[in-house]
Amino acid sequence: MPVRRKVILCAIIFLFLPFEMSSQISYGGRPAGLSRKAAKEIPIVTMPEFDLSKYLRETKPIDPRLKSLVFARPFKLSLNPSEDGIWDMLPDGSSIWQIAIQSKGAFSLNVVFSRYRLEEGVSVFIYNSRQTQTIGSFNRRNNQRS
Repeated sequence: MPVRRKVILCAIIFLFLPFEMSSQISYGGRPAGLSRKAAKEIPIVTMPEFDLSKYLRETKPIDPRLKSLVFARPFKLSLNPSEDGIWDMLPDGSSIWQIAIQSKGAFSLNVVFSRYRLEEGVSVFIYNSRQTQTIGSFNRRNNQRS
């Protein structure tokens, strides 16, 4: 089958598959108080270590002729701003909540919220320890439907 026909066939199949796609839209901005030092030390949540080579051997692809598409090892984590992290008051009277998450040897960290509900005026940012990479803001417009 010629390549063009394969592409057209795949496009047609794709159009008729029932699915729902979603992604998180970020609304930009800069985290409040990013450049200032927190009044208290920010607590660090350390994720369990794991052996990447062993994990990749255990997660074999469906077809042995294919390479594994595994890019992450999921870990469940439950954080609550009332109980975890620190709250810090900024000079303008607003407050920020901070917590650090680390995973020794990880190439990256992905954060997935299972319950997410923010009030008007509240924003969430995620950034690296050097504060050179920031994603967000995520806000009330990102709230999950009940």
